Amino acid sequence: MVVVPVQQLLVAVPQDGSSNVARASGGQYHGQYQGGNYQGSGWLRNRVFALEGQVAEMKTRHDAEMAREREKKDQEEKMKKEKDAEEKRLKDKKDREDFHMAISERMTSKLDLMCEILLGKKGKEADESVSKLREEIGELNRRIQERAGPSSTAQATMELEAMGHLRKEQEERSMLEKRLSALEKETSELRKLKDVAQKQAELWKEEALQPRNKRTCRGMAATPSPCQHIRKTPEKSTQATMVRDEYLRGGVERHTLEVTALRQSRARELNGRREAEQELERVKKSLARLEMEKE
Repeated sequence: MVVVPVQQLLVAVPQDGSSNVARASGGQYHGQYQGGNYQGSGWLRNRVFALEGQVAEMKTRHDAEMAREREKKDQEEKMKKEKDAEEKRLKDKKDREDFHMAISERMTSKLDLMCEILLGKKGKEADESVSKLREEIGELNRRIQERAGPSSTAQATMELEAMGHLRKEQEERSMLEKRLSALEKETSELRKLKDVAQKQAELWKEEALQPRNKRTCRGMAATPSPCQHIRKTPEKSTQATMVRDEYLRGGVERHTLEVTALRQSRARELNGRREAEQELERVKKSLARLEMEKE
């Protein structure tokens, strides 16, 4: 009697179980995924939506944090590059200022030495000073070529041209100094000749005007006219006066030429010095302008 109900239950279980499983599956899994999207409703859909929202929020937060980190890193790199560039620019500026100051001081001292040579020194000492100046100018040119880079080609060219111009002026002044020395020597000789000629003229005049010199008196006497009844006193000859005037006129002309030559030499010397100073000022202005353009 007990076995019968059990058998009935065993027979009835599969039917009820399949229906219950179907009902359970129908009650809990109402939806399904179709084409990548969840279809249906219920607790599982809500849970999936919640998880998707959390994942999207976490992803958004992560992307924002990554963007902030990347922006912060880019900003730090940019500030570091700007700081390095500023330090390099200040260092280059200081180096250029020191170099330009050294060149200006050197050129000023050399110009003063050059003027000293032209105004006071002579001969071998002047030649040695000129040679020394040429060597120092060559050294300056070499330093300029070493310091000049690809970006300062125009500046280096201008400085080289200025140095060449100064070297040319130095050579011209050396030649002018030699010519001035020769002119002074020639002037001294002319003065001596003039003094000798004046002394000879005075001696000849005194000798010609002496009364005991009959030949001179006869030569200076005027030719008698046939119509004259009264004999006149012989007139003094003006030949000595003419000779004296001729010598004096020649001395005055030589003196005038000498003064003119000295004035011209002095004017050329002053003009050369003024041109050198102007050229130096132009070089300084060009260097300052190039420095401002680089900044």
